[in-house]
Amino acid sequence: MKQKYDNDPEPHYFACGNFEYENEASKKYNEESDKAVFEYHHMSQGISPFDPIPIPPLANVPGNNFPRELFITKERLERFTHLSCLALADYNTKNQLANDNEYEFAELVKAVSKRIPLGTYYITFNAKPKDSTSNCSATTFQAHVVQSVKGT
Repeated sequence: MKQKYDNDPEPHYFACGNFEYENEASKKYNEESDKAVFEYHHMSQGISPFDPIPIPPLANVPGNNFPRELFITKERLERFTHLSCLALADYNTKNQLANDNEYEFAELVKAVSKRIPLGTYYITFNAKPKDSTSNCSATTFQAHVVQSVKGT
């Protein structure tokens, strides 16, 4: 039986408990999307989530949890600066650095996020030794931060 959307160039997919319908345009789109996702996985093998590669449009579909570099707004700059400082304080504590050897935040380089779990960030930032001269070179740090809510 010929369906209304069989020859429509736009993808159409409908489903419920009793039936499922997908036109040819939808099948073709899904095949191309699956191919793009496969190619993206192949290209991104061995690449750190701190340095993501651009996601092809056909691979950028709901459900894919690819790392995405974030555009840094004023609000995000404040958030990632704060998170970077927390990570740096943890680094200084764990490495038991004396006050004159501690690092302090210098600048945010970039931030990357993943959709799942919500609040997953890969932050790259520069820091300099505390009380260093302005011409002292900065050290690049990377922090993987996951936002979570602790139960009481």
